[in-house]
Amino acid sequence: MALAGWLCEMEWLGGWPLPFYVVGAAGLVWYALWVLLVHPTPEEHPRITRQELQYIMDGRRRVTETKKFPWGPFLRSPAVWVQTLAGSGDTFSMYIILTMLPTYLTNMQHFSLRNAGVIAALPYLLSCLVSVGWGHVIGCLTAAHILTTRRTRQLSMAIGKTCSSNSCCGNSNRRQTVLTRYIRT
Repeated sequence: MALAGWLCEMEWLGGWPLPFYVVGAAGLVWYALWVLLVHPTPEEHPRITRQELQYIMDGRRRVTETKKFPWGPFLRSPAVWVQTLAGSGDTFSMYIILTMLPTYLTNMQHFSLRNAGVIAALPYLLSCLVSVGWGHVIGCLTAAHILTTRRTRQLSMAIGKTCSSNSCCGNSNRRQTVLTRYIRT
């Protein structure tokens, strides 16, 4: 996204289609590398050593029985519906940012297309950096037995979705949201 504005300003291949060509070409390169380097099982991998293969095989769990997934209790769980609604809202807001922020920056804030692309990519860059940092913090809290796995998941979802929605919609002064109710349960 950061390069999209710069690519659109180029006259080569018509300007605005160029980011689509670049992403498509990157996808083809990724696919070629995937086909060459990834194999269905460790046994089929041509460059694995015997020691690596033995290490992987020793670490595998043996599945002795299969259980049916409990769809009824799963779909009746309030946590599942809170996660689904929060994830849907988060995805919707991020797509609004993805599609509308460059237009807003060029038309309303009068940024050049090149600069608008870089600025529009900042939420995604920040999201990546915060995710890595938060993962480290949560890993330390879990390893030190300060928080349980369940609480770290609840805390991560509550903070992540609340921050995401507040950054998209502004900070609201609601006393209690669905996510704060969820983390207390």
